[in-house]
Amino acid sequence: MKLCSFLAIIFLSAEQLLANVILSVPTADYYEYSYEIGESLTPEPEPESLDESAKKYHIFTERATWAEAVSQCQSQGYQLVNILSQEDNDNVITAIKDANQGEIGFWTSGNRINTNGTYVWGNGQPVVYTNWEHGIPDNLHYFNGFGREEECIEIKGYNILKWNDHLCDYRLYYICEDISEQNLVVI
Repeated sequence: MKLCSFLAIIFLSAEQLLANVILSVPTADYYEYSYEIGESLTPEPEPESLDESAKKYHIFTERATWAEAVSQCQSQGYQLVNILSQEDNDNVITAIKDANQGEIGFWTSGNRINTNGTYVWGNGQPVVYTNWEHGIPDNLHYFNGFGREEECIEIKGYNILKWNDHLCDYRLYYICEDISEQNLVVI
């Protein structure tokens, strides 16, 4: 017969009283879920149900050109974010919202620099899944052979959070990814 137990631990500090409840749920393995008083006691998914290949997104809220963003990500052992699927896109948008961002656009690794107009990701894969804003890509800054071509993909700001083609030397926020981790970090 399996039993569940509750253990209340109270921590006192000079400024506040913190109370935590640890819910022990015996299963094939042993898991502990920690909650603050007032939070739901519904356990989070068990650790083995988490996708170990999930990506860790690093949200950088300093402006950089697309090339600078690529370089900054690489200098820290990351890569500028690739969005290969609806799931990737949803996760990136959730990360942006969780970081209370979205007013300023974010660079992705998507670009068509030296590819004869075909968009590819920084890892070399062609852009197959898309989430373009309506009427985009439009190469707005290039008309009748004049101007500069918009060759880099941003997640558009103004809380639109759809893709836009943009001038690569424009300064935006950027998102790096680390495939070996699975949490959001705001820097």
